[in-house]
Amino acid sequence: MKEFSTFDRIIGLVGLILGVPAFLEFFKERFVNALLLIILMLLIVGYLGYRWLERRRTRDNSLFTYLEVEKTFQFFDGHPQVCNHTTSVVAQANHTGLTHIWFRNLSADGGMRDFQIDGTPVPPDLIRKKAAGYDVGKEFPRPLRSGEQRKVSLTYDYTDSFLDAREGVTHIVLAETRKLKMTVKFHPAKIGREPAFLMETGGGLADELESPTSLNNGQVLEVQHDDLKIGAYYTLEWVW
Repeated sequence: MKEFSTFDRIIGLVGLILGVPAFLEFFKERFVNALLLIILMLLIVGYLGYRWLERRRTRDNSLFTYLEVEKTFQFFDGHPQVCNHTTSVVAQANHTGLTHIWFRNLSADGGMRDFQIDGTPVPPDLIRKKAAGYDVGKEFPRPLRSGEQRKVSLTYDYTDSFLDAREGVTHIVLAETRKLKMTVKFHPAKIGREPAFLMETGGGLADELESPTSLNNGQVLEVQHDDLKIGAYYTLEWVW
């Protein structure tokens, strides 16, 4: 009986020893999976941290963050010779002490006239003629504090600026911009067709984005886009 018990222990010990590799393999697989999960989590956290640092660096280098930008273009005749343009922005100050906000790189193939901000003609000293167009500014009643928000609207007229067979309106992203809405209202006598919404970053072909919404039998084109890329050109195009 004693020999049988010893033999039984030996068999059990041998079985335990033979089971060690499978036991280790099981925990090895669990360990590898856990290690891969940790690596994946670190990569995700690193990517999100990089994006946050990039946005923080961009914000620190920019005077304003544009929470909303809305651009409306309305044609008043069928040729079209005159087009009214309004840009309304909700801007958040990134620094304390800002006294002005500027609308930069305003340009057109034809003429531009009658600059107004918030319904008031812009003083001559806040209209700066540049080689490629204009910079138009607004002076605040008092310096802003970091984080303060202001809604500002700029309006002006284009003349003889949309005379080609294919035309479009473009927004250039110069600072962090969360939301963009562009609307084109045609005159019933001349309506743009085959609309497209494009993004160009320079040095390559433009990427076609979401299709513009066509309203009122095509008389109104509308497009919205979020989290715009700094330095990119966003263009709403059509064919006359």
